[in-house]
Order: sequence, then structure tokens, then C-alpha cells
Amino acid sequence: MLKYVYGQSIPFNEWAGYSKEIPEVSGKYGFAALKVEAKAWHTKKLKLTVDNAVDELLYADGTLCLGLKKAVMDFIAGNGEGVITSPSFAKLAESTELMKEVMMELAKAVRVSFTV
Repeated sequence: MLKYVYGQSIPFNEWAGYSKEIPEVSGKYGFAALKVEAKAWHTKKLKLTVDNAVDELLYADGTLCLGLKKAVMDFIAGNGEGVITSPSFAKLAESTELMKEVMMELAKAVRVSFTV
């Protein structure tokens, strides 16, 4: 973060361990551009799996990271059964609104597969 504060760019390989922490800290200290850049990096480099999709969705929703949220929702739509049967799926009970969004996304995916 100090590199950014002093006007240097941060190489993508240095984001790896901190892509979730940087948006929180940069938001706290008013570095909006750094916050956006960190969220974009995290979204671009994330390897979604049925095991981490729910955690990433909760993170995206909690930090208002719309690009990540869309990427995760698209992943869930294509991998619904695996995500629903994963142990982490129960965490969606924390947010009934988010659970409703997931169910709507899955319903859309099913409708599309029946009409094709």
C-alpha cells in the first residue's frame, strides 16, 4: 500500500496475498482508486470452485464488489448442484436476500436450459 501512497504502481504479482484486505484498508484511508483496482484484481485472478463460491459471494455482496458478485453468480448458475451440495452453502442462511438472488439465478439457468 505504501507504494501506492507514494505514486508507484503495484505489480499484479504483489496483489496475491492481500486482494481481500486491500479494499478494506484503502476504503478506510480514502484510497478509492486503489480499492477499485484491488477488487478488479481479485475478480480477475480468482479461481472459483464449488467449495469457495459461497464465501466469495458473501464477500462480494458485503463489499459491494459488483463485478465479483456477477462472476460468482454466473459460476453458481452453471454449477448449481455442486454449490448447493457443498458444505459452505449453509452460510447463505446469513443473508435471505442473497439466498433469494441465488435461487433466482438458478431458476433463470434452468429456464434457459429448457428453452434451448
